[in-house]
Amino acid sequence: MKKSPIQVFSEIGKLRTVLVKRPGEELSHITPANMNDLLFSAILD
Repeated sequence: MKKSPIQVFSEIGKLRTVLVKRPGEELSHITPANMNDLLFSAILD
């Protein structure tokens, strides 16, 4: 089996499936005014 060049890691366990979606019309709802409220780079509690 050929190894994928994409490597995804999880602190929980082995990932069996990764779902990827291309950005669509939802990007039109992001504005400079609400950008910080909608975008985050941390896991939320």
